[in-house]
Amino acid sequence: MAIAKARVRDRIVRRQGILLAAGRVFILKGFRPATMEDIATAAEIGVGTLYHYFKSKEHLFASILAESTQILGERLRAAAAKQLPPGLGLVAIARSYVDYFAEYPEYFRIQMSFQYEPATKGGLEKEREKIEKLARQNLELLAEKIRDGQTTGVFRCDLSPMAAATALWASYNGILFTAMNPPLLAVTGLNVEQLLSAAAFLQFTGLGADPATGPIMPDMSPSESSQVSVTDLQEVMRSVPWIDPSAIFAGMRMAFQREKAAGVHEVYRFVILGERGGTWTVTIDDGTMDVVRGEGEVEPSVTIEISDKRFVEMVTGQVEGVELVMSGEMKISGSLQRAAMFRMFFVPEARSD
Repeated sequence: MAIAKARVRDRIVRRQGILLAAGRVFILKGFRPATMEDIATAAEIGVGTLYHYFKSKEHLFASILAESTQILGERLRAAAAKQLPPGLGLVAIARSYVDYFAEYPEYFRIQMSFQYEPATKGGLEKEREKIEKLARQNLELLAEKIRDGQTTGVFRCDLSPMAAATALWASYNGILFTAMNPPLLAVTGLNVEQLLSAAAFLQFTGLGADPATGPIMPDMSPSESSQVSVTDLQEVMRSVPWIDPSAIFAGMRMAFQREKAAGVHEVYRFVILGERGGTWTVTIDDGTMDVVRGEGEVEPSVTIEISDKRFVEMVTGQVEGVELVMSGEMKISGSLQRAAMFRMFFVPEARSD
């Protein structure tokens, strides 16, 4: 029994090795010029062994596409399953795609370069139908998040969810394709992190029901509170190093706990320094919260000045605010007690079940 399992495992490992080797050959030589002999050499196996696993070059290529699309789908589904509001759910899905690109660059290159080349069909209609079905399922994950946002009032409703999902998918494909081509990236004068940050911000403002600040939760009665976990928000933002402070302020509106702010009247001004910086004003007024970009019309009771990098690290729980104050990396004008009170508006009461 153990021997049989070991043989199956060895076969799976060898097959995976062949697929990865074939991917490198297709990228280096192109689909048409590449031969089964080239692939066997790259995989360090005999040609006969290669044909034992794959009956033709077209079959091998279709297997690469199916394997890569399935791996990507598993990553995307895991990200989509996170209990996050729709906007940050989309960011989590995008992050999983970036991670897939970093781990399987050959697969990504093949998907971008050869997937729809007529010469790769080779009479494998059933295989290609399977690949196209998997690809649509991946797109549907994005579309479903957008539908969720439209249903709850977070996203605008005048867009087709599938059209919006396809546009988002295309934008991230374009960024990752640019990342593979240093000369093209050099033309932009930007780095990949800046492009991803811009894409995330455009995603929020373009889909959001409130284009000034990004997605917001629909109005709730004073007795209702957000069901979004601060821990979940921190997790997705921490895992995305290119997250923009604009998205964080949008996230504040999602996690706001109305009952914590009952009877409170405060105005907080955040001055974020750096390339991703800007000024945001958060007004807490008796159980309500308003976020605007800019200084606002009312003088703040507390002003917080901090770099964009440190701000993201503090909000995502990577560094404590007290440490930043002690080191001089965060400057607070106004009452320190009122500044410290700000975080409590986003932390739900611990459950006693």
